Amino acid sequence: MTITLFSQNILIDDNVLYEALRGQLDVHRVESLIKTLQKWNWLTYILIPILYLLKFSALALCLYIAIILIYGNIQFEQLFRIVMLAEIVYLIPAIIKIYWFLLIQPNYSLEDLQYFSPLSLLSLVGYANVPQWSIYPLQLLNIFELIYWLLLAYGLQQVINKPFKTTLGIVAASYGSGLVLWVAFITFLTVSIGS
Repeated sequence: MTITLFSQNILIDDNVLYEALRGQLDVHRVESLIKTLQKWNWLTYILIPILYLLKFSALALCLYIAIILIYGNIQFEQLFRIVMLAEIVYLIPAIIKIYWFLLIQPNYSLEDLQYFSPLSLLSLVGYANVPQWSIYPLQLLNIFELIYWLLLAYGLQQVINKPFKTTLGIVAASYGSGLVLWVAFITFLTVSIGS
């Protein structure tokens, strides 16, 4: 959460916003919008923890339902803790992103920030070379997502005392199916809005 806030406040400054919006809006409207964003920036400090709490709860609920249906009783708190600990893997790409744009590519656009996804399929093909609807799925297919699945499976293995292959299957069936539905939803929205 701290990395996300740091990234937003350091990498997305007024110049980046101005450059992103000046082709779409007149100068006065861009300045007004930036002032409004600055005025409401404090809301980010409230919303980000709430969104993470919702994310962790939803993922833990997916795992909880799968385990209850297959094996019986388990404590939700244990699964919530597993999800929270596995989420640590996503600090790595966030740190890479900050490092990349502060030190390696200091001249960047809002699109560069938005579509930066280290060790993903999108980073191999480039966001300019694919249709808009495929960007999110290509960003999601990355090494860190794979490690996340493995960490979830390992955490489950420790809690329910089942073989790793079994817990990986539980992660694929519960979290994986939820993820596929989420990606389909986002892709549908992208296509609908882009049309």
